[in-house]
Amino acid sequence: MLSSSSMNKIRATEAFNPSLPRLGLPGERWALYRPPRWCQIAGLLGLVLLVGCGADTQQQRKDADASYSLGLAFLQEDRTARALTELTKAATLDPTNPKIHNLLGLAYWRKLEYSLAEASFRKAVEVDPKFSEGWNNLGALLIAQGRFEAAIPPLETAAADVFYQTPERALTNLGWALYNVGRTAEAEKRYRDALEMAGDFPLARKHLAVLLQARGDHEQALEQFDRALVGMPNDAETQLKRGISLLKLSRRDAARAAFEEAWKLAPGTELGHSAKAYLELLQ
Repeated sequence: MLSSSSMNKIRATEAFNPSLPRLGLPGERWALYRPPRWCQIAGLLGLVLLVGCGADTQQQRKDADASYSLGLAFLQEDRTARALTELTKAATLDPTNPKIHNLLGLAYWRKLEYSLAEASFRKAVEVDPKFSEGWNNLGALLIAQGRFEAAIPPLETAAADVFYQTPERALTNLGWALYNVGRTAEAEKRYRDALEMAGDFPLARKHLAVLLQARGDHEQALEQFDRALVGMPNDAETQLKRGISLLKLSRRDAARAAFEEAWKLAPGTELGHSAKAYLELLQ
């Protein structure tokens, strides 16, 4: 699942500004000493080199910031190859910026380059272990590959960060990973924790509904599906699963309407075919 704050424009970090060495103040006895002129020239050249290094670092970070912004724009326009070019450049110019590695990981993910995406997310949290967006995105990527056990530790790290601005995302992802390895009670707790923090987060409601449906509690599942659809009304899977609970509750007309909506939202897909099969069953 994707984190929204990872799309914010990064600001260039201020470069190190070397201070002048103190040679003594006028009036101080030892300030009367003057080194030979060749030493003064060498010292001046060294200072110029230091200032030059600082200026180069600052320029590199500004260039990285520009490439990051271009990469973000290209990614938003679905021009992923161009985005990868700019973000790779940005990561080379400023390799210690976790936001660059994080966005690079998202770009690789969009290209289905899972190993490169994983490496980028891991680099993001390597350079900043407190960068919870990177931990969450790493966990989400592992879930997308069906690696649920492996997804749990990074998601636990993100969810435990009290400064993480969108903990409901990490908690929901963590709940889904736990659910898929059979730790159902823990999964339900994570979903409810997510909803306590952000009661309108539809994905947490949807996954909680799936858990309740699997348990056979179709009334409560239906309530959660309905509330999830407020936030994502065009989600075909939610409509399909909602229809299943309605059918289990013998509400055939309402179930038919839900299956029809799912089929309209996802025609030609496996999910749409499932909805169509239920419609034929109800004829």
